Amino acid sequence: MMQRLAFGAALLAGSASVAQAQTTFTPVTYELQPNSSMQEGCLGPCLCAMFWYGDMTGTFEMAQTIPAPLNFETYTITDIDWHVSNFIGNSFHVSGSGTYTIGGLAVNEQRLILDLVIDGQALDQHDSGWVIVDPAVPFPSISALTGQNDFICYDQMFQVDAEPAIYDAYCSSIANSTGLAATMQISGSNSLFDNSLTLTARHTVPGQPGMFFFGPDEVAVPFGNGTRCVGGSPTNRFSTVLFADETGAFSLQTDHTILPDGVMWMTGSTWRFQAVYRDPGVGTGYNMTDAGTVVFTN
Repeated sequence: MMQRLAFGAALLAGSASVAQAQTTFTPVTYELQPNSSMQEGCLGPCLCAMFWYGDMTGTFEMAQTIPAPLNFETYTITDIDWHVSNFIGNSFHVSGSGTYTIGGLAVNEQRLILDLVIDGQALDQHDSGWVIVDPAVPFPSISALTGQNDFICYDQMFQVDAEPAIYDAYCSSIANSTGLAATMQISGSNSLFDNSLTLTARHTVPGQPGMFFFGPDEVAVPFGNGTRCVGGSPTNRFSTVLFADETGAFSLQTDHTILPDGVMWMTGSTWRFQAVYRDPGVGTGYNMTDAGTVVFTN
């Protein structure tokens, strides 16, 4: 994965200018997967340990531009909205934009370039360089490691593992007592046959209870310290009460064969999901995540 390819670099030298071409395709929302991270420390040939590591969650938009020659395709990356946190409580918000290029003749190559801002402070450009695409992670999935210093000695790096999201996020959540706004993440599959839809609430209050609920409609109703964004008939809650871990996350893998009150998710049906959680000592004592829309397939 880290093998650099001079051929690709020479072939598409000046690819940054290609990335500015007019977008001709509808943007696709991508969601970071569990292996995504921010890392900072020493690499070879320098001798010191990697000393900072943070898990990374969030989304970005990616849209194809006019295709480049020789089977290369370039995508613009916009609306980066990432959250980084580690086990000692450090947390950062990452925003920015970039480009992703993939293609080739004899081998499939990729290059990810990111212009990032952390908590309002712009960083030097992060670049994966030209690397061979891991056959175990075929496009449209993405797995790329970017760095500021060519991965030599001291470097700051972002491991970006991402897939097209199976849901559309909507509605805004309000910061809780941790200073963060809780977010909804929906993973697994929207296939009823797979039956693996998983709901995750992130950045809630560590150690506090919460639960998920779902309904057919988008609404915007003040509720607790936040906004209830899911409604319509029927609106149901999953009976399982969950407790957030030390990072403020709790998850539930759903089973559409045993939904509350006999509700059925059908092929082609649209449902919306949200979580409510305790936030003791602040306002009403509870708050809401944002929400997500899922259209189910066979």
